[in-house]
Amino acid sequence: MEGAADTTALPDGSAPRLLVVEDDDAVRAQLVRAAEAEGLDCRDVGDIASAEACLVSGFAPDICVLDRALPDGDGLSLIARLSDTALPGHSVRTLVLSALGETRHRVEGLDAGADDYLVKPFDVAELRARLRALSRRVKRTARPRITRHGRLEIDRSARTAHVANRHLKLSPKSYDLLLYLSDNYASLVTRAMLLEHVWKLSFDPQTNVVDVSISRLRRQFADLGEPGAITNVRGQGFILNLEPEQKT
Repeated sequence: MEGAADTTALPDGSAPRLLVVEDDDAVRAQLVRAAEAEGLDCRDVGDIASAEACLVSGFAPDICVLDRALPDGDGLSLIARLSDTALPGHSVRTLVLSALGETRHRVEGLDAGADDYLVKPFDVAELRARLRALSRRVKRTARPRITRHGRLEIDRSARTAHVANRHLKLSPKSYDLLLYLSDNYASLVTRAMLLEHVWKLSFDPQTNVVDVSISRLRRQFADLGEPGAITNVRGQGFILNLEPEQKT
């Protein structure tokens, strides 16, 4: 039965994120409508390559609905990829939606790591019920209020940052930038990821806003004795990585 969205927000207040991987345009549109009716934050693609590009861009799904017979391979191959790219503290729940409905096909899907398997053609009401069930199983580990990396300390509640107890004077956007780098500590963060998650842009504005903001933040670290805190990986992105704090 069609009705109002029944999916509840996650503990951090956000909606569960859904990645739909389906090559049939009509079916994909139907899936998106059902997901959005459940309050999910939906991204949809038509093949494995596009799904992998979506993951690389920084979209971290909580749930994935995927077809098996995709133009560039079996969708089951994405399940391991989803686990590999999940953010720390995130679990990815997977629903395989396929016309391959024999018992052996369902066993293959579940053995590959899928949480659920629904055979086409499907009833929208049943699909929505399964999405609700998966949403209830989504878990994101809450970040601690205080995060420390070497001499850097970030207080999420106060939205402040200090290096060796010295205050970093950050604008709201600079703080968001530092927090995102911190949440991906010691990992490569691309410009596309920063534009999407810090500036909330799904496109490149063809400006140097990211580089200017990174340079400003790097200078502040240098002034406080951490000149190598942010590494620029040429043509790829940036890495926040501070020297371990020396024990005395």
